[in-house]
This record gives sequence, structure tokens and C-alpha cells, in this order.
Amino acid sequence: MKLQTFLASLTAFACLQNAHAVYVAQDGIGQALIYSYYTANGDHDTLFSVVNPHDSPPKAVKVRFFEGRNGRRVLEFNLYLAASQTWTAAMTGGASPILRSFEPACTVPQFAPSPVYSGATEIPFTNADYAGYDQAGSGLDRAMEGHFEVIEMGEINESFVLVGGKTFGQAVSLQTQDCAAIAAAWNPGGAFLAPGSADAGLKAPSGKLLGRSLIINVPQGTEYSTDPVALGQLFAAPRHTSPTDAHPNLGDADPVSFVTVNGTGRQSTWIQGINAVSAVLMHTKAINEYVGPPTPESPGATDVILTLPTKSFYVVRTSDYPLTTRPPFSAEFDDTNADGNSTGACEDIRIARYTRAGALQVEENLLLNSDPVQLCWQTNVISLGDVIESSNAVYLSEFKTTSGTIEFSTGHQGTLPLISIEGHVYTGLPMIGFTLQRYIHGDLGGVRANYGGSSLHKYETEIQ
Repeated sequence: MKLQTFLASLTAFACLQNAHAVYVAQDGIGQALIYSYYTANGDHDTLFSVVNPHDSPPKAVKVRFFEGRNGRRVLEFNLYLAASQTWTAAMTGGASPILRSFEPACTVPQFAPSPVYSGATEIPFTNADYAGYDQAGSGLDRAMEGHFEVIEMGEINESFVLVGGKTFGQAVSLQTQDCAAIAAAWNPGGAFLAPGSADAGLKAPSGKLLGRSLIINVPQGTEYSTDPVALGQLFAAPRHTSPTDAHPNLGDADPVSFVTVNGTGRQSTWIQGINAVSAVLMHTKAINEYVGPPTPESPGATDVILTLPTKSFYVVRTSDYPLTTRPPFSAEFDDTNADGNSTGACEDIRIARYTRAGALQVEENLLLNSDPVQLCWQTNVISLGDVIESSNAVYLSEFKTTSGTIEFSTGHQGTLPLISIEGHVYTGLPMIGFTLQRYIHGDLGGVRANYGGSSLHKYETEIQ
């Protein structure tokens, strides 16, 4: 009886919130931005921007990077954006990964002055959240690739007083910026740590964020650019937390989703907010174009990025989400291997390849007729030519060199449906990503002839 009462009240809540539901913003502007991939492997760097567009009030946002295997946090900070401000940074490697910026925006913690570039500030990535946690590696090399997200916590209450009479709006404004005052507000006794004061410093989020990312390889002369996935209406109330707080995150979404399939909208209600986010990202197929693997005669190569941004909420035990292997995922993260080499949490997928003329070349759920094609990590790379030098890659080296379209299908051999309170059945997996294509010709007549490009996936979605 108590369960029925709970479900009835939750359904009533959803009806009251009919205009507020998580959705994928097709215009690319939203409250949360999910960047499918970052890397500092080899000579690659990842550059990105976060834009608070023209005439938008100042905002407080959470920036959080996740390593690619188990989705553990490797860097997080609060970013305070002035009205109409664009903030850029570059993730780069070397001995260990760091994030470097030449922009004046306030971050907490504050970045340290760069010892390499005058006028730049930087902050290192850390392995503290995964070292000794699982069997997927403890070194900083694991933090060299993954995905990251930017979540608006709310619009800044410009009249909120920080210290010495200075207001929050004055501290954020580029004309009167005082990043030290904002950082001090999170120190013991600071303005944000008084009961109820953190959220009092913010108003409701407006959801007007956009961004872009670039993966560049300077020695090679290649560049791959892509846009993040934007989510609208993640949550309605302000959520201002300290820089190291695990919240807000995608699991804090309001538990209602809205998806449009074939021109028809479907609103669904969920017991947990993370299911609302998974629902709007659920797809049965990811479709894109490819070339490769490369040969001396045909230098084209492709890497496919398939990121499952909500996966760690389902396959890893945490205090907030103690259950494991919940739909839509069917496997728990394997962290018990005696040899110290975790295989992750693997979901079988099927690959179909078509020629430019439309002929089906192969449709298989076996890689090289022996091992299953699986998505085992949170950020997965399926490689036809080692474009991005990923340590998480599955290599399809025995594919014949060709070009055409490639499909990655889910929903068979164990993938579980996600079912809403209303009984709406979502099949597939919550996945995002793109392809990177590279053509390496070397020097032709004294001119470097290397090229790179990227293409966002197209999807098929099924809701019953």
C-alpha cells in the first residue's frame, strides 16, 4: 500500500511538472553539456569552450572530468561565468594530464600560475578517486582519456554579499572581478558555508549554456572538432555545492523525461532522476560513416567513440546508488580479477557494415569470428586504424580496407529495457559519440598533406 501511495504521489508530481522534463536540446543550448570524449594520449590535446551566451546573466557551473574506464572523477571544480562570457581551456598530457587556461574566469579551487606559459593558469588531474578502488589501473595514464560534463548550478544572485561588502555580482563581473573573494566564500566560516547560504547565492538555472571541443595533434597536423550533447531542464532549483562535492550530477535530474521519436513526443516518469537522463540518451543503433583500416595505398582510418555517460550509476556500487546491474545495463563492473586487469562491465553489440553502393558487407556480433564485440568501458573506442591512440580501444584490424556506413546495434544478448512508471519501454543503451577520420599522406612535394575530421553519430530510437 505504501508503494502504491508513493507511485501515485510521484505520478501526481510529474503531472504538476508537465512543462519541466529532461530533454536533448537539438539547438545545442542547455543546462548540462556532455562532451563525449577527451584525450591527451600521444601528441593529442583536447581544447574546449564553455559559453554563457550574449545577454545571459552570470552563472555558476560545475565542471567534472571522468576517466574512460569506470567513470571515476579525475578533476572537478566550480566555474563562475560573467554575463556573455566564453571560457576556454586545454587538456594536455606529458608526464601527467593537466588542464590549462588563459582565460580570466573565476574557478574554485583557483588554478595555479603555469610554470610553462606566462599568463596561463593550470590544475592537475588526479587518480585519488580510482587508485586502489578497482582493478582497472591506478596510474595517471588512466586519466588520459574519458569524457566530461558541464552542469549549470544556477544563475548568480548578484546582490548576495560575499565578504567586506562585496557582492557576488561584483566578484564575477569582468570589470570588477575578485576570484579570491569567491574562493574565500567556500573556506571555513565563508559566506557559502553558513546554513542555507550556498543556494541563496544562486537563482534558478536558466539553461543557456553551449560549447565546443577540439582534439588536435600539432606534430601530425590534424584536428577533430565536435559539439557536446546539450540537455535541457535537468533540474529546476538551484544547486550550489562546494567544488569537491559529487553533486550536482546527472543523477540529480528531476525524474521526468521527454523524447521525440518520429515526430511524436513521449513524456515518462521515473523513480530515479538518472533514469530520466538515460531515457533521453537511449538508442538501439548508432550510425556513421567510416574509412579504413589504412594501407600504403589507402591511408584513411577511423576511430569510433561510443560513450555511455550514465553507466557508472548502474554498474558500480556507491552510497547514493547501492544497487548494481540495473536496467538498461546487464553487467556489474568487474573489479575482482586476481591478475589486476579488470574487463569492465561489458555489453554485447552487433556491427553491420555497408559499402557506398549499399551492399551489406558483414553483419556480426562476433569480432574476427572469435571474441564478442563489446562495450566494456564508460568511454569506448572502436578503432579501424588507431587514429586517437586510445588505451581503451577495441581494434577491428582484419576489416578489409574500404569505406561506407557502419552501424552499432544494441538490445540483444542481455541488454535490458528501461521501463518507466507509466510502462513505457525504452530499449538499447544510453550512448553518445562521434567518429574521427584521419588521412595521413605525409609530405607531398614539400607540403604536409595530413587531414582530420569528425562526424556526430546518427541514431535510431525505440520506445514502446
